[in-house]
Amino acid sequence: MYYHLLFPSLLLTGCLSIERRRFMPRSNAYISDKSNYLQEELPCRNDVLSFSANGEQPVLAVINQPLDVSEVQFPDVGVIYLDGNTVIGGVEGTEWQCQKRQNVSYAYFDEYPSDQDVYDPKTWSEMNARNAPKFELHMNRVPGAADSVEIFERNPIHLKIFDDFAVKEWKDYKREMTTDDFVQRLRTLEGQLTIQLGAKLVKEYDIDGIALMRPIGEPIRVGEDKGSYREGVYGSRNPNLENKTMTAICGHIHCDLDSERVPPRCINTFTPKGHCCPICGTLYEIQTYLKRLDDLEMLFSHFSDEFARRNKKKLIDFFHTSTERVDESDYEMRYQIVLIVKDNSTVLDQDLLTSTSTLFLSILGEYWHPTEGFQLVEFKESARDHSYETSSIILGIIFFCLFSIISTFYFSADARNQTRFLYRRGRLIVEGLRAGSAPAEVEMSEHLVPRGEEMGDLASECESANPVFFANRAFSMASLDKEGTLIDVHSVKSKSERENEPSKDIDSE
Repeated sequence: MYYHLLFPSLLLTGCLSIERRRFMPRSNAYISDKSNYLQEELPCRNDVLSFSANGEQPVLAVINQPLDVSEVQFPDVGVIYLDGNTVIGGVEGTEWQCQKRQNVSYAYFDEYPSDQDVYDPKTWSEMNARNAPKFELHMNRVPGAADSVEIFERNPIHLKIFDDFAVKEWKDYKREMTTDDFVQRLRTLEGQLTIQLGAKLVKEYDIDGIALMRPIGEPIRVGEDKGSYREGVYGSRNPNLENKTMTAICGHIHCDLDSERVPPRCINTFTPKGHCCPICGTLYEIQTYLKRLDDLEMLFSHFSDEFARRNKKKLIDFFHTSTERVDESDYEMRYQIVLIVKDNSTVLDQDLLTSTSTLFLSILGEYWHPTEGFQLVEFKESARDHSYETSSIILGIIFFCLFSIISTFYFSADARNQTRFLYRRGRLIVEGLRAGSAPAEVEMSEHLVPRGEEMGDLASECESANPVFFANRAFSMASLDKEGTLIDVHSVKSKSERENEPSKDIDSE
């Protein structure tokens, strides 16, 4: 089953063009797909295929291959499609099944895609024939009123519609569907099993004891959108840009996923129109009155070529690009050009982003005119967070200062203690030599005192009766007096010797 969606919105891929997009659902209901079975076990030959593993849920299935089983247990409620290859009970074409086992086993088919909301981008899988970048704004990931849906193969689908849903065209297996066709289909059992409507879109009624749901109004509208004014000249607006539709789409988006995250340390992020999550990059909103789509294509082509010449690489190597017409009226045309940083796993390259913005603005200036040219009405640019580097430098300086202070205090205190100790010891030696007594050993710790009490302690130590003296007695014959001159040690006498010595006056008598 394939969905073919046509989005006539603009896409920047190096040049501007109206791009066709093809979509197919991410799930299928084929019996040959083992992901549709409990424990992912395909039925072997001669096994029993059961569609009633969960009796409360209806079954949607396609028997797309020849099937060799001994029994098929059909569900109470469900839709099962048979295609041209369907043969039950034959052997030819059953190579997808395993060989017959000794004991018959049960294979339980359990496929009921209950989470395929039409406004959920996960419901649709894009297949772009022109190999355009995979990135799209969220509003472009689901079909809208200006798009076409086409189912290429006969296959049951299950879609949830909780609000009005409009498309430009809908082809169901080569059949052109209209709004009235959908109203009639939704009144059948097949329609109610394949398309689940929200509570405000249906009312319940009873037929022969069977509760059925009748649609209210026209839940699916086809072909109502008339398109934008001269969209072949100025491009087309995407109707999904309306607030109501964007709210429904963004209800299914999780911005914390890896695919939606911005690069590390990127600040000043912004959310473009038509998108649900913040992005890292640049945004330019351009307004024009007379310029055509060809002129905008020429501007961007010039910008892309100049970028490649300067950086030796293409623009799409660094950025996802998107251009949308975002005006709300046909009196003025506004285009939103967004460049999104492609690599969201490495730190943002601020220099590249800034130089790219400068280049684009300089080229835009060549096409600027107050009434006829392009005018820049809004500009946004992300930036790299430098607070991490600044905080690291400041923290390093703080630690260096603390280490310097501690080291200086420790070494200066030790030097002061050593100086004080040598000074006090020298004073004690001098006084001891003057007194003529044998000095004793003194511990260093006894003489380490605070600087404030230094003078008083030195005075008391000089009066000690047991002063210390140098281990080297080279100064035993001389000493320093208080004025710093040398004196003869033998001429210094003790107090008792001076008292017993007769005075010169007595000798003269």
